[in-house]
Amino acid sequence: MLNLVQFAGNSNGLHLVETLATRVTIPGHGVIYLMLESDRDTRLCQFGCFYETLVFGLDRKHFSRLLMAQDQECRFEILLDMPRERAFSLFVDKPELWWSSPFDAVGEGKVEAGIEPCVGGNCYEIDGEGRRRQWGTVLSIEAPLYIRLAWQVSLEGAEVADPSAASRVMVNFRQAGEATRVEIVHTEFLRHGEDGAEYQNNMRKAEGWPRIIKNLEKAAKAVSRR
Repeated sequence: MLNLVQFAGNSNGLHLVETLATRVTIPGHGVIYLMLESDRDTRLCQFGCFYETLVFGLDRKHFSRLLMAQDQECRFEILLDMPRERAFSLFVDKPELWWSSPFDAVGEGKVEAGIEPCVGGNCYEIDGEGRRRQWGTVLSIEAPLYIRLAWQVSLEGAEVADPSAASRVMVNFRQAGEATRVEIVHTEFLRHGEDGAEYQNNMRKAEGWPRIIKNLEKAAKAVSRR
């Protein structure tokens, strides 16, 4: 591994003596790749001043907050074997094909799901007992490019009534030849309060986003065979 700090779109570099790389997106500055030691607390103290002085001119508090923000997201990418328009439609128009309920005490029978494809639209499920629960709100949408949601489910599996008290999910659809790369980024877990860190970890586990993504992949294959 090269001991280098690489700036996106720039061939200049600064040599350091590190062993691990971490990708950091700095708003207004692009992407940097930091070759840093495994102890995050150590490197934050050791290199925060270095970068603020020689690279960005950011104050240490701002720089530290930006670095810490990278730990407050769940990021996943999958490749679906279909054009972008169909991938977007599968996610937005046919959530019943991939949805997996995060709520507690889901009734027996099939769970239906829907997304109202407009700003302010509800994301909901109807369980086997006819109970309708809202799991999100559409914050912004542009077909077939992206949809951004408020994730209105608590750590305990209950509805979060206020979208401002819910974490955020951004789903981008990028054409990759004849396929589509779907990027899912779940952020702002601190909106869930003191449960934010635990919630973030849970969404990274098999029963969180990985389960939904597996369902989405299966749905894409099933739709493609039709």
